[in-house]
Amino acid sequence: MISAQSCGARIDAHLKTCRRCTAILEGRANTIRLVADGKAFDLPEGFSQRLKSRLHRTFRTQTIPLGIISDEIPLGSHAVYYWETAEEFERGVRFLQIGLTGTDFCVLFGHEAANVRVLQLLQRNGFDVQALLAAGRLAILLRELPAVETLAAIERSFQTAQQRAATVIRYLGNLGGARNGLPGGEDDVLQLEARVTNFARRFPCVMLCMYESRALPHRLMEQGGLHTHPYICGNSLQYNPDFVPEEQYLARLDRANGSD
Repeated sequence: MISAQSCGARIDAHLKTCRRCTAILEGRANTIRLVADGKAFDLPEGFSQRLKSRLHRTFRTQTIPLGIISDEIPLGSHAVYYWETAEEFERGVRFLQIGLTGTDFCVLFGHEAANVRVLQLLQRNGFDVQALLAAGRLAILLRELPAVETLAAIERSFQTAQQRAATVIRYLGNLGGARNGLPGGEDDVLQLEARVTNFARRFPCVMLCMYESRALPHRLMEQGGLHTHPYICGNSLQYNPDFVPEEQYLARLDRANGSD
């Protein structure tokens, strides 16, 4: 059994070399002295409320409206939206429309046919697509590169938006039927989706992936849609209980490929 004297000696020895513990001890000592000296003082009127408001602004997570539904989503999020009908596709494009109506910067990613369809919808709903492209408020990326290069291209587009003083970036990716199939194959798509979640957290962005339910193979629907997106956007925004973090998912993908 360690004696109180021995314990005290060990604590004293530790405090001589540990700045963190010394700072904590001194802080507590100062608090005790302030409370015990009886010299209470009044804070300026409204100080507590101003402090509370400032802390709230500093630590709260900023959210933006999805546009597809009435829910808001935190910046730095990665979400999936499944669609089948033309009406559901148009509903997904509202994610961009609400941003372009305001001051958000938008990035459109997908195969050419899907991108053209989105641009036509924007034009039909009163947006001057050419002016938005010229102003840098809208950028278009084609799905034709391997996962690592694709992510680098997305990063460059986000950095360009930030250089233009963007405070919110909306990314809409389309995954569905395309004549040229999936560049890099299914595994490449899954690797990209797995890496996007941590990537999104580095930027003031929301990355929404539109999955065409009738055109995608079951593996992409399940693993790409459910396992790599923390949020699912349906009739409401829901946290996805089937989400698998990047490192764990990529390790699982490597094991599956190694067993083929």
